[in-house]
Amino acid sequence: MTQRLLATSVRVFGESGFEAARVSDIARLSGLTTGAVYSRWPNKRELFLAAVNHVAPVQMARLVGDEDTSATDRLVALSAHLFNTTENQSRALLFEACVTARRNPEPTSEIAHVLEAEAKAFAVIIREGTATKAIDPELSTDALVLGCQALSLGLHLVVFLSAPDRQLPTADEWIGLFVRIIGSFSEPSEDALTDG
Repeated sequence: MTQRLLATSVRVFGESGFEAARVSDIARLSGLTTGAVYSRWPNKRELFLAAVNHVAPVQMARLVGDEDTSATDRLVALSAHLFNTTENQSRALLFEACVTARRNPEPTSEIAHVLEAEAKAFAVIIREGTATKAIDPELSTDALVLGCQALSLGLHLVVFLSAPDRQLPTADEWIGLFVRIIGSFSEPSEDALTDG
C-alpha cells in the first residue's frame, strides 16, 4: 500500500506540481482514503519529500546501469532515457522538487541530498571513462557532472514547456547529437593536436 501511494504521489506531484497537487487526489488514484495517506505522512510536504526520496534509488539505478558497459555507452543510454520525457515521471518530480525548493528553502536539504547522490553517480561514470581514456582526463569531472545534470533537468523543462506544434527531434536524432557530444569528451588525437 505504501509503495502504491508513493508511486501515485510521484505521478501526481510530477504532473501537477507541489502546490496544485491534492492529497485527496493521490488517495483516490491509489484506491485509498485520505486517512490512509495521513496515517503514514503527517502533511503534504512530508508526502512530497517521501516521493522524492522514493524516486532517488530508481534514478541512481538508471544512472549506474550495467557496470560492464563502457562509461560513454552508459551516458548515451541515459540520454535516450532522458529524451523519453513522457515516461519520465521521476525526472518531472525532481524538477518540481527543485522549483519547490527555490520557492521555499525549508525542504532544500532533502532535495539537495538527492541531487548530490545523482552527482556522485555521474562522477563515478565519468571517472571510469577517464580511467579508460574514453574521457579526456584534462576535462574537469565537476564541470562534466554539472553539465550532465543541467542537460538532464534542462531537457525536461524545454520539452515539457514546448508548444504542442513544436517540431522536436526524433529519439534517433537526439541520440546522434548526444553521441557527438560524448565523443567530444575524449582525448584529442595526436593528429588533431598537430593539425591545429
